[in-house]
Amino acid sequence: MNFIKNYCIPFLTGSIIGTCVYAFYVETGPGMGKIFIRPGSNGELVFTINGFINLATEPLRNINLWKPQNLDINYIFVVTISGLCGILTKKFLL
Repeated sequence: MNFIKNYCIPFLTGSIIGTCVYAFYVETGPGMGKIFIRPGSNGELVFTINGFINLATEPLRNINLWKPQNLDINYIFVVTISGLCGILTKKFLL
């Protein structure tokens, strides 16, 4: 139980925060956009989660997303670092 309290919950909390920040960044950031909100076939804006899922799993298929200049759009990297920051925050600040 102590392991869960000290490591798993802070990692999960950091990962959730990292996912939210990542989703906002790729939707509004430079060079990306239109991941969640896209024009549909009739021209209206449509919310879709498929673009996010494809982008999040792309590092498993594309080695170029592991280059330093592309780590900001590498979901696996961002969520892992965010989770580790959650653990460090719990350990040293709280």
